[in-house]
Amino acid sequence: MQLVRLPLAAALIITIITTPALAALDVEEARLPAAKKAMPDVVNRYQAFVTHLEDKYRQQSNELDATKMVAHQGLRLWQQATRDVQSGHIDDRSLYWSRLAMREQLHTQQPNFNIAKWQQGILLNAVEKSSRGLSDIAFKDDAEIKILLTGFDPFFLDRHIDQSNPSGLAALALDGYRFKVKGKQAQIETAMIPVRFADFDAGLIESIFTPFYRDNSVDMIFTVSMGRDEFDIERFPGRNRSAAAPDQPELNSSYGSE
Repeated sequence: MQLVRLPLAAALIITIITTPALAALDVEEARLPAAKKAMPDVVNRYQAFVTHLEDKYRQQSNELDATKMVAHQGLRLWQQATRDVQSGHIDDRSLYWSRLAMREQLHTQQPNFNIAKWQQGILLNAVEKSSRGLSDIAFKDDAEIKILLTGFDPFFLDRHIDQSNPSGLAALALDGYRFKVKGKQAQIETAMIPVRFADFDAGLIESIFTPFYRDNSVDMIFTVSMGRDEFDIERFPGRNRSAAAPDQPELNSSYGSE
């Protein structure tokens, strides 16, 4: 074998071309340092899940196995958060910040193969879906009344970095809850929705609920949100982005309008 020595400049060019660039953090992920400084116990509560994902991610050699691993870690995070809240740890924030920490790892670390940007997007979607409970909606066979309930992430975080969202807390507290209604077994399954207008514009809500409406597979759907000072129940909500408040990426978002 004959060795070919390349000039240093050429070697640098080859390195730049063959090493994928790490993606920049998005607005939500960029808040992590401030959150860790303000409430380290909250942000780091599920650090073991984040570290485990990071360690296993670096070992992955193909997209399929990486996607399965990431989805599994996100599901573990969701299930632990629901167990904690239902055991008396009344806080929805650790789930939110740990999800962002997982996304940060996927944005900044490299697996053991050259990953393309579109492949990275698949992994990010996998951890988003699984850590929001969207892949954990499962009614037991004896459930006669099936209820799907959704909550929302914390928001207004550029104003109050320690903000919670009671609707998200309700979702974590009620996931899997079973009770009787006039002798019939009822069960609630829940999921968490992001506060991002871009996701709504891309049809996130329709993609979540359409299968349930199409198959008529649930009896009730409740969307719970943090709103005004009073407690409102809307039977037929029909307003389209009526809140005069920014969405989650507050640094570059548009305000709502009627």
